[in-house]
Amino acid sequence: MTSGRRWFGVFAGLFLLFQFAMPLAYYFGDQAYDERFSWRMFSPVHLERCSIDVVEQVEGADRKVPLWELLPAPWVNILARFRPTVVDSFLHWRCEEPGIAEVRYTRTCQQADGSVRPPKRLRLACGSAQVEELPAS
Repeated sequence: MTSGRRWFGVFAGLFLLFQFAMPLAYYFGDQAYDERFSWRMFSPVHLERCSIDVVEQVEGADRKVPLWELLPAPWVNILARFRPTVVDSFLHWRCEEPGIAEVRYTRTCQQADGSVRPPKRLRLACGSAQVEELPAS
């Protein structure tokens, strides 16, 4: 076996090992919402049906945010998948609008077996840098 073939075999073996091992980080990690590097056929997140509701407080009154009018459909879907950096950026973006005192995000998901997970609720008081997680109640 020539040296070039040997190196190719080593490279191919390492590449295949990486392709197999990378999804394991999803299954044994702590970011269950982010399935980009998982085997999706085994992912319960992929089978969930989630809806989101975003409400702003303007002059003491609540106003529902018309997500489908403000954002392209892929971004609404990413918000529904709960990518924390995207949700955080979106909440801060809404706070840039004049008159908005706070923004609340609620995500409700139905699992493949029909059961409903406790909602994920976040709140950003405009002027605050930190998004806080609210109790599921």
